[in-house]
Amino acid sequence: MRDVQEQAIAAICGSDEDVLISAATAAGKTEAAFLPLLGSSATREQPGVAILYVAPLKALINDQFRRLEDLCDKIELPLVRWHGDAPQGPKTKVMKAPAGVVLITPESIEAMLLRRPATAEALFGALDAIIIDELHSFLQGPRGLHLSSLLNRIELLNDRRPRRVGLSATIGDLEFAARWLSGTAPKPAQILAVAGGAPPLKVQVRTYVEPPEGDPSGDVMIEDPLAGSALAKIAQHAFEALRGSNNLFFAGSRANVETLADRLRTISENAHVPNEFFPHH
Repeated sequence: MRDVQEQAIAAICGSDEDVLISAATAAGKTEAAFLPLLGSSATREQPGVAILYVAPLKALINDQFRRLEDLCDKIELPLVRWHGDAPQGPKTKVMKAPAGVVLITPESIEAMLLRRPATAEALFGALDAIIIDELHSFLQGPRGLHLSSLLNRIELLNDRRPRRVGLSATIGDLEFAARWLSGTAPKPAQILAVAGGAPPLKVQVRTYVEPPEGDPSGDVMIEDPLAGSALAKIAQHAFEALRGSNNLFFAGSRANVETLADRLRTISENAHVPNEFFPHH
């Protein structure tokens, strides 16, 4: 077990309090929250979903589903993704026999509470715990207010308040986050802040200067308005440094994404190698 997992398992199994887990990315926060909660939920006989996992992004839900699928399968606990792009079959199955773990976005909770309140009560009326991932993304703004409202509305469906477990790698004010997480609880969530555990971060800073108009230097192509530009030089460096490995290349704007993707495709064609650079918005 990693440090964050040992501490979280002791805290979650040792009390019914809310818990805020703050640790570096890839430190094992998902298992830190799920292992003790799944252990207690695997043997429960009460109908209804045991654990509700709330995340801000569909992609994060899909990633966590793949991470938890084998574990839940081994303990015979249903695991269901619930968002607009998730398959309908598992949703229908859990609606007929509510149980296990549901991974969901706030918007999907809202839709269910409004359109199918009876289904929402059947699913979320006997929760053991609510896990909120990427908690820092909900601490401010309309989306945070919305989630806070949803959590309070879910509590009204339950005879007893489900405990809350928050996960985050980047929270500046942990005390504020603990108070936000607990909401209606008599006291703020217990804070588990585990330092370290992240790989070293390496940063290289490079400068690209736009040449004067008419300067033919740089990556010259026939009738190419960007020849010699900073973007052309960035594309050439990206081709040399990134090709052949998996990377995320952030370009800062939609226009830059399209321009760089097109240029990298052209560079690949001229080098007679397969293009490995694809835009994603």
